[in-house]
Amino acid sequence: MHELAAKTDGPQGKLVALLPEAARAHPDPSDDGRYERWQDPGFDDSRWQKLLTTRGWDTQGFTDAQGHSYRGLMWYRLTVDVPADVGGKSIWLFAPAVVNEAWVWVNGQYAGHRAHSMPWFRPESVELDITPMIRPGRRNQITFRVLNNVDVFGASGIYERMFLYGH
Repeated sequence: MHELAAKTDGPQGKLVALLPEAARAHPDPSDDGRYERWQDPGFDDSRWQKLLTTRGWDTQGFTDAQGHSYRGLMWYRLTVDVPADVGGKSIWLFAPAVVNEAWVWVNGQYAGHRAHSMPWFRPESVELDITPMIRPGRRNQITFRVLNNVDVFGASGIYERMFLYGH
């Protein structure tokens, strides 16, 4: 908690924007998303379901008839308004808990990758400098492609509130 406080109103930075608690999400068992460009801002995700980013996907219905959690790729798409007065600041994306591997795009531009991490090693955060990709004073689109290939009931995918901070 001290680390989060330091990034949002402390020596490491100030909160720029909370990312929405719900994202448009879609499972990708065949890894089609990369080739169909699901990360592009103009991609139509209106038929995707909404998932909370504060709970794992398995607690939101992504289980089979036997109760086993979905294992594989899940895409999350979020939009966030970034205030115009952050120009000149370094803007960082912080996702406190993502299991187990993640790739991120901001406004269709590749922002980075957080390598595979076993879920019992904490923290499972994703922290990326997205300054060159962010558009202050406008709506920004952030896409996560998350791979989870182990059973971690309750913690599959993104499961804590994400935010942008600046310094």
